[in-house]
Amino acid sequence: MLLAQVALVLTFAGSDATTQVANPSREPQAVRISLWVALSDTSTPNVLVSPSIVTLPPGGLQVVRLRAREACSNAWRFVVFYSPVVSPSATGVMLRLQTRIVGKVQCQTP
Repeated sequence: MLLAQVALVLTFAGSDATTQVANPSREPQAVRISLWVALSDTSTPNVLVSPSIVTLPPGGLQVVRLRAREACSNAWRFVVFYSPVVSPSATGVMLRLQTRIVGKVQCQTP
């Protein structure tokens, strides 16, 4: 069950993980999903993320599947970037605020 935009802990069962990302806002959001090796190392581990980029409508929900191609590490961090989608017809000055949510990775062996 998802109580916020993303789960704060992503659990890999062996090499696979599944989670959901949501858009609780009133505007469409461009969402990018990634993993970092650690909080202090933003390089990415060898993990397939599908989809890694998606545009969510207001109230939208997307299932994200991940497959590790290397041994899972509890030091990894699950990172979701949210950016508002600006309408091409928008005029005037706008402030676009990108939100980054960082969660923990938990590794379980089958």
